[in-house]
Amino acid sequence: MLPYRKIAAAPLLLLLLLAVGNGPAGAAVKDATSHASVPTQAAMHLPAASEPLESAAVPDAPLVRPKDGSFSLSLPDGWTEDPALNAYAELSASNSAGDRYLIILSEPKPGGGKETAPSLADYRSLWMKEYAASLSGMKAEKEAAVRLNGREARFDEFSGSMDGTALRYEAVFLDGGSRFYQLLFWSSEDRFAEAREDFYAIARSFRLSGSGTDAASLRAQSASSAVDSPLRITGEDGTQMMLPGGWSENEGALPGATMQADDEARSRHLAVISQPDEAGITPGPFGKAEETALRQKLAAFLADAFAWQRAGSGTAWKPEALTVNGFPALQTDLALPNGDTPVGIWVTAIRMPDAVQYLIFWTAEDDLAAMKRDLLPSVLSFQLQ
Repeated sequence: MLPYRKIAAAPLLLLLLLAVGNGPAGAAVKDATSHASVPTQAAMHLPAASEPLESAAVPDAPLVRPKDGSFSLSLPDGWTEDPALNAYAELSASNSAGDRYLIILSEPKPGGGKETAPSLADYRSLWMKEYAASLSGMKAEKEAAVRLNGREARFDEFSGSMDGTALRYEAVFLDGGSRFYQLLFWSSEDRFAEAREDFYAIARSFRLSGSGTDAASLRAQSASSAVDSPLRITGEDGTQMMLPGGWSENEGALPGATMQADDEARSRHLAVISQPDEAGITPGPFGKAEETALRQKLAAFLADAFAWQRAGSGTAWKPEALTVNGFPALQTDLALPNGDTPVGIWVTAIRMPDAVQYLIFWTAEDDLAAMKRDLLPSVLSFQLQ
């Protein structure tokens, strides 16, 4: 397997900021290295924003859909679905013989796509900065505002290297109503030209499903009857917890999470991340040594996930100690700048057998106190099956 088949997913901080605010994205990631001027649309043989980037599906190719049926597309000869390509993609496919790869990612907009949601430009900017940080010598090659089957979209072509291999990418960022979608294609630099027609054909075949214009309608149909009922979610590692009415599971949106859910009406979000811990722990008294060890792990997690730093060596940091179903835990919260809508994050670290579980809730900072009050029972419901 070529080393660059798997594409790194967005960091936790990137998706948290995207999910909450509509402010500038620059605070979320490092500033990208400045690039040379981007060629005009005429130079890239793509339609202008007022013209559709659409055509008939790939001739005689069967339609391919993700599990939830929210969209469909056609794959040319030689392409097959390739779930191992990226575990967090809605759909992934490849033509290994032709050195051609595709993943499709999506993220929900807060509040189901209301005016306060981040724009398509925000979404694209976050991802392009992430790619600039992940690739060596990234260079913007082409950029255009286009329409993909009637929807607003942005097209980018860029190049760079990973693990010493020269690569070229095409990304199509699409506004899907209540969700953003990204079609990311790539190949090695020396084989990209022959792969481009496949990439364009697949992009043009992309269709959102559902009633009329919004793929989220499919998700809403299954959730509408139980929107006011409590939700039980179960992790891949056998953990489970209860959430109040209005929450729904959101599998696959956040890399590395064992559980994910959203209350889109309130722009509240949850991700549970499990980190192996060889020491482990069994239910019992939470002594000073255990609390110190867990504090160190929580501080390391916050620093890694959110670039969090204590204000100074003499500053006291005292996360709240509690017990969750017999297991020792610590809670803390922090705020991250995000333009006009700072993000409030509430983290509970629970030390369980073989792992530390991090329950991460986030929302707009001005809703943080109310969210903590509303969801403390959910935190206390967290347990092993």
